[in-house]
Amino acid sequence: MAYIDDFGCEYSDDKKKFVRCPENYKGHYTIQEGVTSIEVEAFCGCRSLASVTIPNSVTSIGNYAFVWCSGLASVTIPNSVTSIGNGAFEYCSGLTKTNYTGDIAGWCGINFGNYSANPTAYSHNLYINDVEVKDLVIPNGV
Repeated sequence: MAYIDDFGCEYSDDKKKFVRCPENYKGHYTIQEGVTSIEVEAFCGCRSLASVTIPNSVTSIGNYAFVWCSGLASVTIPNSVTSIGNGAFEYCSGLTKTNYTGDIAGWCGINFGNYSANPTAYSHNLYINDVEVKDLVIPNGV
């Protein structure tokens, strides 16, 4: 049995997995605290999704999680995320800001499934704790 929130978004019955948001969802969405994974195609086709808050409990973002979210303008990836699946941000043509809440070593340590798993493929910039990275120095050991 799934849990459905007031916005029609679906979670697993234990509320550890964010499963699906309706394609007609508009504006900003905040994923509930305690969720550990955003599942495959969770926001697929949500063209009017403008931004999403991902809690620090999330460790993985599934394949094609945000595919075709052309209205998505910004995303903040918490430092708890260790993997982002294939095509997670594919066709997110409106994405202009990618923010990461850790440090550059943590960002470099994320396992990106492929090119379009990385939101910077579309936003063309990276912010670390809301400060734009202009001079990238990759730390030793990365």
